[in-house]
Amino acid sequence: MLICPQCQFENQLSNRFCQECGTPLTHKICHSCGADVALDAETCNSCGAVVGTYWWAIVQTEPPETIPVGEYLDRAQRYRLLQTLPISATTSTELETLVLDCRPFQMSLLEVLFAQKSESQNLRQAGLDPAVTTIQDVIPETARPYLDLQAQLDPALPAIYDAWRQGNCQVVLLENRSDWTRLVDSWQSERASLPQQLYWLHEMVLLWEALEPWRCRQSLLALDNLVVDEDLVLCMRRLWVEDNDLSLRDLGAFWQQLFNTAEETQVDVAKLLDDL
Repeated sequence: MLICPQCQFENQLSNRFCQECGTPLTHKICHSCGADVALDAETCNSCGAVVGTYWWAIVQTEPPETIPVGEYLDRAQRYRLLQTLPISATTSTELETLVLDCRPFQMSLLEVLFAQKSESQNLRQAGLDPAVTTIQDVIPETARPYLDLQAQLDPALPAIYDAWRQGNCQVVLLENRSDWTRLVDSWQSERASLPQQLYWLHEMVLLWEALEPWRCRQSLLALDNLVVDEDLVLCMRRLWVEDNDLSLRDLGAFWQQLFNTAEETQVDVAKLLDDL
């Protein structure tokens, strides 16, 4: 199905225009100058504005393999790699990369699977392995925490857009937060009053509790993984599975690291960190 970008009406894949409002479905309209641009374009040919639809991909492969920039993550050739980051420090089989959605109006595999019951037909249309016939065969385990925690932890948790298994590869596509402001940068800014900092710490405690059953508390202990939105709400770029057993002492040590980035820390807060 094609989702109209204007009215969100669901159209057949063969439709060239939205059957509800008449919006073209064969190209995008530049939000800056109104020019027509190709669905897989990253920038507008007329004004140079960024028009691409991007997702943050977490790719796990066993054995490890490199996917060249410019190649597609899926057999349907929808998601094209724009960059490949170094293999993560936590696992030798995982890569993170930015991908361009070349068919941004088309429903994702996850949306199709959860919206309809004819799973086998939908999976074949998505270009997946013919042996794959159920949702459980498609969705990787790495996607489960995002799906189960989505409603509870919004907006702290990035929205999951798509996920699938394909041979020895597992892929999860998330809302792209690579350009969001890092918490550590906001922490050091003039806007970060002590009440604001204590609010962030309180949010971390709530997230720590919610992530414990999923063993994803490591997500709160990486400076580059914590970001803030335009309203200074504490958010995460992604989830990290913890390798070792963690305790509140680890969270306290991370808080100490945060406060050490600031020019000064009030005595009562320093004592709190020591107690932790």
